[in-house]
Amino acid sequence: MPRFTTISPTCCPGGKPDGWDRFRKGGYIAIGWCYETDLTGMSIDEILPLLPGTSASDRDQRDGEHSFPIFWELCARGAAGAGDYIAVRNTNDGLFGVGIIRSGYKYSRFKHDTDVPNHYYPHFVDVEWIHDEYIPRSSLDFAGEKSWVPFGTIGRLHDDVPNYLTSFLQLNSAI
Repeated sequence: MPRFTTISPTCCPGGKPDGWDRFRKGGYIAIGWCYETDLTGMSIDEILPLLPGTSASDRDQRDGEHSFPIFWELCARGAAGAGDYIAVRNTNDGLFGVGIIRSGYKYSRFKHDTDVPNHYYPHFVDVEWIHDEYIPRSSLDFAGEKSWVPFGTIGRLHDDVPNYLTSFLQLNSAI
């Protein structure tokens, strides 16, 4: 069964639309922690000590916290072709798009640059975008479900795709 999470396209103020445009056109999502190190072949236990302010306990995330371990779980699962879903969010205003992860972890030092000098997002996975038009929050019917947390890089990892998103994608023939 596919899992689901959200990601912010950048931490740069005002840069989310541009970051999303790069994700969309390039067919990927990316993050920037530990950006000078290629993590290919490393386990999460080897990676955590390299990340500032993280520890083994960071694997159990609470809503609102961003986490490299969540990204790493998606990378590992994507390599198996499981097809986890990812939504790119614009804080709490809406979703830029929704995709399915199609590869495992990849590294390219300058894959996704930002407006901040020497700040890159080199850790990435390929994504097939199934809906790449903006989805205002008001277009989603949460029917008692909790929406995504507006801040942080990666949202909580859910064991399934939330009904609000499945319903939207079915109505718009994306799945």
